Amino acid sequence: MSNIILLGGSNCVMVNGLQKGIKEVAKEKELNFYNFSLGYCTSLQNLYELIRHKEIFANASLIITESNVNEIYNNQAPREKLPLNLIARYIFYYYRYLHSLQKKVVVLILPFYKANHQIINNLHILNANNFGFNIINLQKAFSKMNLIEFANMFEVHQPANIMAKIGKLIMTNLKNYHYPKKIENNNNIDNFLIIKPSDMINLSKKPKENIAKNSAFEELTYRLDKDISLKFPPNSKGYRLAGLHSWNESKKFSENVLKINSSIYIKNKKYELVKEMAALNLFCEILNTNFIVDDESIVSFNDKNKPNTEYFHACLSNYKDSKKLAYFDLIAFFLIKDDEENIDFTNLNKQSMLEERDFTNLIINNTLYEEVINACVSLIKQNKINESISCNNFFSYKLGQALIKAYKNRYKGGFFKFIFELRKLKKDYKLN
Repeated sequence: MSNIILLGGSNCVMVNGLQKGIKEVAKEKELNFYNFSLGYCTSLQNLYELIRHKEIFANASLIITESNVNEIYNNQAPREKLPLNLIARYIFYYYRYLHSLQKKVVVLILPFYKANHQIINNLHILNANNFGFNIINLQKAFSKMNLIEFANMFEVHQPANIMAKIGKLIMTNLKNYHYPKKIENNNNIDNFLIIKPSDMINLSKKPKENIAKNSAFEELTYRLDKDISLKFPPNSKGYRLAGLHSWNESKKFSENVLKINSSIYIKNKKYELVKEMAALNLFCEILNTNFIVDDESIVSFNDKNKPNTEYFHACLSNYKDSKKLAYFDLIAFFLIKDDEENIDFTNLNKQSMLEERDFTNLIINNTLYEEVINACVSLIKQNKINESISCNNFFSYKLGQALIKAYKNRYKGGFFKFIFELRKLKKDYKLN
């Protein structure tokens, strides 16, 4: 059996969301399904997983990928501010490597209307066009379906039932997607290294190995404590330190795992790098793009409590009730030898998709309004309207009337008007 592979952030990790719809149709078609998505992560993590699991991708029928929401969010996150030039570089590297596989690829542009969303979305469209990938632009679809206001209610995660429906629609079109363009001299796809602690030189004692796992993930971690120092191996010399993968174990704490953290200390001849990671399976970019591995590059746990040189937004160490661990559980480093791809950001205000590879109408032509209604009802229930039966009955009647009216006028912006009617109803009945 061939493989269906999903790569992305938390929108792809949600059990009853996008992956549910994809998985169900893959099972019907007797195809294997693999999900290498990870929350909070960008296209760099997608590239890292692609390289970690080459043999699985070699037998892929379809690769579905999304990362725009996390890139938009990470770019505007106050403690991280992931630079646009890094986002652009990593999207290019990732898509170039995907292209080398010559497998069918569907790029999803998810709806998220914040900060530099247009530039980042267009970076994906630009590269997808250049390499000949298929695109489903949900931001465009939601706009044409008058659902932007609806999407904004849910921020980074659209309702699971809608995403599951979209997953099914993607899979039902499997035979119609195009293979990538044929491009000569698509070189420089092997300029990447994944270095695990077991690949490194022990300068003291050997790190303790542990299997970290939950219902979604399983990883081999290596514990760095105050007595352990590791040196990068000779084959990594000259590579830039680009990514860090860790999963700090925190069973003795009951707090929010993002508030439980530990920091790693990395140095070479020129720089010291200190970065905190939370007690979760996480992958993040190294923001210091000048950190090149040399023959004095060493890694250890930050037992001296040196101040951070950079931050990852998914680590809430700035909260007063945050907790520090006395170790750092490392999985691997991701290293790159760069070849520059210059992006002219002034030309990214508008990017149109290649018509023959734009499958956005797959979503527009298959109504999502039933799912939208169910999502709205679910949202209302979360506001505890059942606390008053009389209020619930009267409110439900009014809501039902508004939904019927919206559905009858669905081709004239009915559901767009419904959002405002919903807000008015909630205000009238004090359902805040």
